[in-house]
Amino acid sequence: MNLLKTTLSGIMISVAALANGAALSVSSTAGDLRAQVGDKAAEVTDLVVTGAVDAADLQFVNHQMPALRSLDLSGAVIASYSGERLMSGRSTSEAGVVPDYAFIDSRMTSIVLPASVKEIGEGAFAASDITAINIPPGVTAIGNAAFADCRALEQIVLPDGLLELGKGAYRNCTAATRAELGSSLSEIPERAFAGCSSLSTVFFPQNLQEIGPLAFYGIDVTNLTVNKCTSLKSIGDWAFADCRRLANVYLPSSDFKLGKGAFFSDEAFTADLTSLVKNSDSIPAYAFAGNASMTVTKFEDTRITKIGDYALRGLGSVDTVTLPASLDSIGTRAMEGWSALTSVDARNLGEKVPELGDDVWLGVAQGDVALVVTTPQSLLFSATPQWMDFAMKIIDPSALDDVAADASGHGVKGGIAGDLLTLESQGAEILGFQLYDLQGRMIAMPQTAPAQTVTASVEAVGSSVVVVRVLLADSSVAVLKLAR
Repeated sequence: MNLLKTTLSGIMISVAALANGAALSVSSTAGDLRAQVGDKAAEVTDLVVTGAVDAADLQFVNHQMPALRSLDLSGAVIASYSGERLMSGRSTSEAGVVPDYAFIDSRMTSIVLPASVKEIGEGAFAASDITAINIPPGVTAIGNAAFADCRALEQIVLPDGLLELGKGAYRNCTAATRAELGSSLSEIPERAFAGCSSLSTVFFPQNLQEIGPLAFYGIDVTNLTVNKCTSLKSIGDWAFADCRRLANVYLPSSDFKLGKGAFFSDEAFTADLTSLVKNSDSIPAYAFAGNASMTVTKFEDTRITKIGDYALRGLGSVDTVTLPASLDSIGTRAMEGWSALTSVDARNLGEKVPELGDDVWLGVAQGDVALVVTTPQSLLFSATPQWMDFAMKIIDPSALDDVAADASGHGVKGGIAGDLLTLESQGAEILGFQLYDLQGRMIAMPQTAPAQTVTASVEAVGSSVVVVRVLLADSSVAVLKLAR
């Protein structure tokens, strides 16, 4: 190998001829790198720099050294810059910071940073060809989209001292298979690792508090272990959506907020719903939609008050579900496509009938699905749209032996003598009433004017036990069960 040594302005430059280009080592002062490289800029494939460089020097390296594939700055420092506006649109840059967009679209495959770097700027390495990079331990912040679209980057290792990660920092790093997120990071921001379609292993910091919207959208992980993140407060909208191989999720036992569509369309998902929402008050819209293999057991043990629109759409393997006493509403098409459903147990709800959005059970043959209720509940559910489409299965805690010819409830007394039913209200006037059999089917709705006492013939009623639902002027409802 021929070695040429020359001195320019007192600076030593070494050039070694290589079969496929040239290697160059220079010692530079900030703003002087162009002069030191000279007419070799188009030929150099490997560059080692000692001394100091600034944002203008790095722009020169990235945009005017087309053959460069390796840059070693381990013996250099990054100085501050203040001057003409650069291609990045910036006219200033701080010392110790890899400047914004410094290496964007770079064809370099290897870049070694100075040990003194404390921050990596916005878009600094975006869409570059780097295959690996060692982030110095002193780095505390990585900017927005800093490594976005680095499609050859194979591993992501964040230093333990990192405190701030920018939005979309590693978005679409499609070759990355592993991400170690350090020990100090408390927030993973929006789209940080979205589109990392080969990312199969993620190590989360234990003090993690927030996972932002779309943070891990479309990654390749099969098991998600976040249960040691005991300070977790929220998982953002669509955070783990479209993770087609995600099967199991282990979440912390602490309370946290789950975002809309957080686990949407995770086709391999086999996790149980109750284990994921046991510390939540609601299931957001689209949260688990499209997860056909997901199970639902012990749902009655949750404190869920609201199931959002489309939240559980397409859970086609669920055959039975028991609703929790806390449930107040079920959103539009929330249980669409529950094709295996055979039974819904509503007894925990008492006299409460949850509000429904549109087409909650679209695609479900509700007439073949049992709605398990008590007799008083059957009157309420059978009179409510969508609920009435189920096959009522009445299971009462009390036996028919307890049914008498006379009964009272909510200030209303009732009795049957022969074929005559008499109802008497001690409070608000009676506006109307309906008669049901024990299967919850309405068998008569006699017309009557508002009054404290009303009578009606039950001669045409074939049932030996009649359930009477009485509507009062104060909007309250009394339910009486009477024997003929």
